[in-house]
Amino acid sequence: MTWHHAALAIEWPNDVLLGGKKLAGVLVETSLTGETLDYAILGIGLNINTRFDDAPPEVRERATSLRTVTGSDSADLDRDVMMGALLVAFETRYAQLPSSPVADYVRHLDTLGKRVRLSAGDDVIEGVATRVDEDGALVVLTITGERVVRFGDVVDSQRAS
Repeated sequence: MTWHHAALAIEWPNDVLLGGKKLAGVLVETSLTGETLDYAILGIGLNINTRFDDAPPEVRERATSLRTVTGSDSADLDRDVMMGALLVAFETRYAQLPSSPVADYVRHLDTLGKRVRLSAGDDVIEGVATRVDEDGALVVLTITGERVVRFGDVVDSQRAS
């Protein structure tokens, strides 16, 4: 393999980056009644054999695949093997419940300490990402004070000076 585990990072809230490029994304859909969780549905998109040769330049700059980073351009990677490894990782994490995954999440979160611009619904929030609350919300220090952001997307980020 031509990549190192240390090159993996999470961009808040749900993108997995490899060498700074998006490799995977996680989506969680939930339904709550008051404070009771009715259900949660988890979806994962993982670029295994995706080729970005014909993609627009902005996509090629931001996305990668396991096939690309391993140099396996001559043959597809085995998706069944990848699925097996993913399920083993899920089983390991599931066995640790009900302990919170937030500490592990924060340890891999690349967004902290960066100047960010977030899109949250109709809001655009700019500031420095300082920490993550126990429920996974990103705390951003803006010019008007701290903002707790529970959903949204990172539009832009750069190391804070």
